[in-house]
Amino acid sequence: MENQTSDSATFAFNIYYNYVLAFKSEMGKIDSLLQRQRCLKEFRELKGKTAELDKKALIRGWLMIKTMRELPVAVYPDLAQSAIFIAPVMSYYALHGIGISLLSITGIPPRRHATFLSSMSDLVKNKRLMPYPFNIWCNGLSRESDYTRYDDSSVNVKELRSLKPQTKPQTHEDMEKYIRKALLTTRDDNLDDKFNEFKKREMIGRLSTDRKREIERGVSPTTVFDFIYRMRRKTNYKDPSMYHPGEHDEIVAKSHYENLFMITRGLAKLLDNIIKKRIGTQQYEQLLKEIK
Repeated sequence: MENQTSDSATFAFNIYYNYVLAFKSEMGKIDSLLQRQRCLKEFRELKGKTAELDKKALIRGWLMIKTMRELPVAVYPDLAQSAIFIAPVMSYYALHGIGISLLSITGIPPRRHATFLSSMSDLVKNKRLMPYPFNIWCNGLSRESDYTRYDDSSVNVKELRSLKPQTKPQTHEDMEKYIRKALLTTRDDNLDDKFNEFKKREMIGRLSTDRKREIERGVSPTTVFDFIYRMRRKTNYKDPSMYHPGEHDEIVAKSHYENLFMITRGLAKLLDNIIKKRIGTQQYEQLLKEIK
C-alpha cells in the first residue's frame, strides 16, 4: 500500500512538471521572450507614470529569484530532490513580490492572493501585456465543454479534457495542449474550492448548473499565475503528500527545478519590463543599484 501511494504521488508530481516543461519549452530564450513582449502593440503604447512603487515588495521578489538561481543544484544534483519541494513556493512569492510592486504604481496593491491573481489575469487577458505562451488564458465552467472559453476560439475542449499528460510533450502542438490542459485543470481545482465553500456556507449538498455558472462568473480567467499559485498551495498545505516521495532520480529532479526556475525568471523579466516602461529607465536603474 505504501509503495502504491508513493508511486501515485510521484506520478501526479511528474504530470505537474510536464506542464512546467511545456511552458518552459514554448517560452524559449528569455531575450526572445522579451523581444516578443516589446513588439506587442499594447506594450508599445504603455504610458509612463510618475509614482512611488512598493520597493519592499519588488526587492523581495528579486531576492527570491536570486535565491532560486543561486541554489547549487547544478553542482549538487541531489540537492534538487529537496529543492523542488520548496521551489513552487519561491516561484510564486518571487512573482507575487514583483507583481505587487507593479500594481502599486497604479493604485493600492491587493492584499489577498485571489485579488492579486485577478489583477494578473487582467494583465494577461485585458491589458494583453504578456507574449506567448504566457498570454494563454482559460475561462468558463471547464467541465462543460460548451461553456469553456480560451484565448483561441478554435481550441477543442473535449480533446483537452481527454488528454493524458503522463509522458513528456515532444512537439509544439503537444506543448501548447499541455499548457491549455494545465490551465483547464487549474480552473477545475479553483472552481471546486469555490463550490465547496458555497455549499458549506449555505449548508447544502449539491449545486445546480445555474448556480455553478453564477459562481463561475465571479472567477477571473485562469492564467499561468494561477497555475503557479496552485503548485504553491499543493506544496504548502493542500496536497504536500504529492511532494513527499519526490523524484527518485536526482538528474530528473534537477531538470524539474531548472525548468520551473526558467519560467519564473521569464515571467519576472516580463513584469520587470512593464515596471521599467511605467517608471522610466532612470528610476528602474536606481532600483537595481539598491538591491546590489
